Amino acid sequence: RGEAVPDALLRVRCAGDAKKEWNVDLEGRVVLTLHALPGGARLALVNVYAPAGSREEERGGFRKAFQEALAFRLRQLRAAGFRAIVVAGDLNAMAGPLDMHTGNGERQQWLDAGTWDADTPYGSVRWLRSLLTSYTTTTKDGGGWRTERRRDNLLFDAFRALHTAREGAYTCWSTKKRHRETNCGERLDYVLCTEDLRGSSAANGGGGGAFRVVDCDIWPEFQGSDHCPCWAAFDLPEPSEVDATAAADAAPPALFASQWPEFRGRQQKLGDLFKRNAGANAGVNANLSVGSNVAADANGGANGNRKRAAAAPPPPPKKKRVTLHS
Repeated sequence: RGEAVPDALLRVRCAGDAKKEWNVDLEGRVVLTLHALPGGARLALVNVYAPAGSREEERGGFRKAFQEALAFRLRQLRAAGFRAIVVAGDLNAMAGPLDMHTGNGERQQWLDAGTWDADTPYGSVRWLRSLLTSYTTTTKDGGGWRTERRRDNLLFDAFRALHTAREGAYTCWSTKKRHRETNCGERLDYVLCTEDLRGSSAANGGGGGAFRVVDCDIWPEFQGSDHCPCWAAFDLPEPSEVDATAAADAAPPALFASQWPEFRGRQQKLGDLFKRNAGANAGVNANLSVGSNVAADANGGANGNRKRAAAAPPPPPKKKRVTLHS
């Protein structure tokens, strides 16, 4: 179904200079990793650092192109069969006025300017809402909050799903203006999940053993940055014996830190920097074949232990909790 984002979505001509071109994939703003879940399901984890808003016309074009390319990639993953997709990170966008502080009347100014209008919202608001199955906005009289639903969209906001109308929950503040002290901030960091991860779902076969989000919140007390972490906790079934054996046999992906020369426990030499790494591709290929190895073992592979594990009735799934930080 296509492994690459179309070139037209990746390349942007800069305003005022027809010869200058942006490639939205060159700044390393997205890291996509694919994971096997117990039971044979697959998880696509998309870590994002989206471009911030800019008054420069050319960077504004870059931001719009980045957003369109990311949305295309998410739809592409869904079409390829990934029912479990998690998008985590700094999206540099707000879905509604509840995600912005009320200090200095700024929220009201944005409301008056039509930033969050239902029909014609501001560009980055429109993009984020195009991904979300629901978002919180103001009532028609502006005196309260209501939830707008877009069931044909792909993702839900894990934080707002659990804290629908919480005020003052922000993840970014101006350090120059010392806004963190008065909590005049914005919620720009998210954990977004496909609907299959909401409650008991079919993402991992359905029932109580499904991989699903069970909690999500922010840690505003964490200092050291103009942003604070947003985290989510997921229920994860314990792998079966077959799953555990296959995982133990698999080589770690080439990008794992344990594969880096500086962490292999030996002194490097200058000449090592100029040698081709013959094993890198082998490591990648080994990981790509893990799924087929699991299937072969489950159908009766050469290893007797794996045969017995596959033939025995599966025990009831046990769940453990994993926490994801953005």
